[in-house]
Amino acid sequence: MKLSQWHDGNVKPVHIGVYERDIDDLEFKFSYWDGEYWLIACAEINEAFKYKDITWMCHSAWQTDVKWRGIIK
Repeated sequence: MKLSQWHDGNVKPVHIGVYERDIDDLEFKFSYWDGEYWLIACAEINEAFKYKDITWMCHSAWQTDVKWRGIIK
């Protein structure tokens, strides 16, 4: 898997999708960005995609101050 550089957690992604986040060394490190909110962290990329349609109940507790990086296809 190819990943982009790390970005400051106070800067939001431009594109909607799944990103890797640096959440205090948790095994759950992939989150879906819905364009407004980060959703709950998941262990697998595919798992994070499952939450994209139920965003209203799955917001992450970590909306800022967590570094993130993109997944390059």
